[in-house]
Amino acid sequence: MPFVTKILFATREQELLLQAALLEGDKAISAWQKYKKKVALEGHHENGSYRLFPLLYRNLQRNNIEDPFMHRLKGIYRQAWYKNQRLFYDISKILSSLHDERVRTMILKGAALTILHYKNYAVRPMADVDVMVHTSEALLAVDVLKRLGWKPTTDLTEADLLYRHSGQFIDNSGKEVDLHWHLLYDSCWDGCDDDFWDGAVPLTLGGVPTLAANPADMLLNVIVHGVKWNPEPAIRWIADAITLINSSDPGIDWGRLISQAKKHRVVLHLKKALNYLKDIYRPHIPSAYMKTINSIHTSPMEFLEYQYVTRNLYPGSHTTPIHQMINFCLSYFFRYRRLCLNKGSVKGFSITDLFNYILYREKKKNAHDLIISLASRGMRNTKRSLLSALKVHDAN
Repeated sequence: MPFVTKILFATREQELLLQAALLEGDKAISAWQKYKKKVALEGHHENGSYRLFPLLYRNLQRNNIEDPFMHRLKGIYRQAWYKNQRLFYDISKILSSLHDERVRTMILKGAALTILHYKNYAVRPMADVDVMVHTSEALLAVDVLKRLGWKPTTDLTEADLLYRHSGQFIDNSGKEVDLHWHLLYDSCWDGCDDDFWDGAVPLTLGGVPTLAANPADMLLNVIVHGVKWNPEPAIRWIADAITLINSSDPGIDWGRLISQAKKHRVVLHLKKALNYLKDIYRPHIPSAYMKTINSIHTSPMEFLEYQYVTRNLYPGSHTTPIHQMINFCLSYFFRYRRLCLNKGSVKGFSITDLFNYILYREKKKNAHDLIISLASRGMRNTKRSLLSALKVHDAN
């Protein structure tokens, strides 16, 4: 098989960890006992699982489970609380400065989940905070961040605002903030975030009032962000999704969620994720809405795109140079096609604009430079594949 497919959601061990961290009573206890038998608790843990330990500690504590490993979990829990508090304090200063410049803000992902849904500053560790602004105010926001001592990992330009959804900033201590001008990586077309802004709910971070996506939009973001191949399995999207569904009052607006998924052409992401969550963790998702979601027709192009984003097609993942070139073409084709989305339909698709987009992504000025770069990359990949094949031959 030319492509390496990841276990899309979670391994059996990870599922047991998630159940121990999310379920209640005998189900949580049983999952914890099974997890302990399968995993060396005092050994090394991959980061996706390690980041769930604070949530695991809180749930085991709530279910009155006594275990020698609880002492280590408590230390991880307290460390997460401290780091999040420091990060939130720094972000509150950014928000205040942005508001002084009349830049409107929305907090995304982990920070918003922590405050509105987990309601505990320790259970969801995070390396950064995601702050969204309107696209028209993004460059002003960049200037504000720079004045505060936050440095962009790459200089942001007008082209970045057209082709990307966010940029990363780091301060002198290594803390990170992601500045978004679009909520979804998959949606960067004009007007795509209007509904997210219109449906936003109030949130206060570090004493500073701001906004957050409403539960339905936040769940969409969690799923779309989580249901993709990642070299580091981002299994905490499962915990985020279950917490959102269980904690939202008066509940998820399922009709809105379906409508937004159709608008942004991520129905397959939603369908696969919700069916998985319902089968394994049994959150309350009304059966009528599940039936509606499962009955939605998706186009062959959307199916192909979903297959692409949920597979490991990165260079070095045991693919041949030809497959890597296919990956290169698919990556830019699907990404550019999404840039042409407008009100749920594909408009303005242009070979010339696609070529300009590829030049932007490859950081090249003209066709000559692009061809030289691709040829050089192809030669390097071919050499790497040949050396790998020779090593296998020698080993045998």
